[in-house]
Amino acid sequence: MLLEFSAENYRSIRDQQSLDLRATATRDLSEVIRHPPGLDAGSRGVVATAAVFGANASGKSSLFMAADFMRSAVLHSAAEAVEGAGALQRVTPFRFDREHRRGPVTLRVAFLKDAIRHEYGMVLAPSQGAREFTRVTSEWLRMWPKNRVRDVFLRGEAAAQAGHPQPWWVSEDGFHGGHRLAADLFEQTRDDVLFLSLASQRNHPQAKAVVSWFSEQFVTAALQSSGATEAAMLDSPHFAGYVNRLLCAAGSGIQRVEVARDEARDRAIRDNLVKMQAPEFVVSYLPKFYTTRTIHHDDTGGDVALALDDESHGTQRLFRLAGPIYDALRHGRCLWIDELDTGMHHWLLRALIKMFQSPDTNPHGAQLLFTTHDAALMDPTLFRRDQIWIVEKDAAQGTQLYSLVDFEDKPRKQQPLFKSFLSGRFGGVPNLDEAAIMAWPRGDA
Repeated sequence: MLLEFSAENYRSIRDQQSLDLRATATRDLSEVIRHPPGLDAGSRGVVATAAVFGANASGKSSLFMAADFMRSAVLHSAAEAVEGAGALQRVTPFRFDREHRRGPVTLRVAFLKDAIRHEYGMVLAPSQGAREFTRVTSEWLRMWPKNRVRDVFLRGEAAAQAGHPQPWWVSEDGFHGGHRLAADLFEQTRDDVLFLSLASQRNHPQAKAVVSWFSEQFVTAALQSSGATEAAMLDSPHFAGYVNRLLCAAGSGIQRVEVARDEARDRAIRDNLVKMQAPEFVVSYLPKFYTTRTIHHDDTGGDVALALDDESHGTQRLFRLAGPIYDALRHGRCLWIDELDTGMHHWLLRALIKMFQSPDTNPHGAQLLFTTHDAALMDPTLFRRDQIWIVEKDAAQGTQLYSLVDFEDKPRKQQPLFKSFLSGRFGGVPNLDEAAIMAWPRGDA
């Protein structure tokens, strides 16, 4: 379960910003709070959902992209064989001042795994020219077994700050294999590769456990295609039934969904790949394409089949997200979705959120983190104040992230929060020049 995510000097995020999912003293909506084992004795629990609001270009997506980049870096930084060509090279620092454009990027995550609190972080020095590449200047892993902090490994600046003379340090008791194994692993770790990733690739048990958390529990629904949902529907009748119920209940007029493998297209693509390959090579990639139809009823009750592409954008997006949502709820994952409200009606959004909020539909402790423009979701009957987060740009174009709990002038219970938000009381609204926008059609051609 995710406790906190923070980023510094990444895209529009200049100064350190943290999304903290640990519950505050707010007593409202206790059913949205989870109490997993491993929390501090004084902890009030962890929220099941969090919504991030803000104007266009305020930095909502930067927060999401920072989480997505960190996940990709952990999973793939050790996969590239050529120095300077790995996943870390895609890091993007804050660009609106020279100091930060050349400065380090810091990403940190705190989470619970196997009833033990973990903290993992990295500091990256972005490339400054064609001959340079992004380097790891600091990396660390900490654990809190029995609520007592223990460093597992420290690298670079993290080791130096802890007073260790070498550029790396590991706990003899907390790091499997101790100093001897660590020396071999660090010897093999390039400057542009995360030690955690390489150690996991070499089957180190503690590293593999943390990497598996990023792979299985820290899910960013960045580029969801309908293919994943289609494949899952063919593999699992239970999932197929869930998708059918979801789309039927969404008020789309859909009675059922039919998915089939497009064998002809599979064969055509495979044949073309074979033709383009040299005779001595064998094509090992087997593409899979699907034909998906939505079935409606006409005025006589007969079936009318439509291609999925003929459905509304919102229906198509709901179909694509059905897989990640189902998977998160079934396995207790933390799911990030950028702009969840795109193409979806307010009442449908509320229903999706409630699936994660309710212990009945979310018995495994899944979490939903999403960005949105739908101010009507700022409803005290749906969200606690510590679940509502707002982003806005400061005078230096840096993203600032804060929750409603941070306001000294706290809104009263049952107060229509969205009206206060739209009025600008909480910030996070665009500074529009409405007169210029309205005048544009009258301007010279």
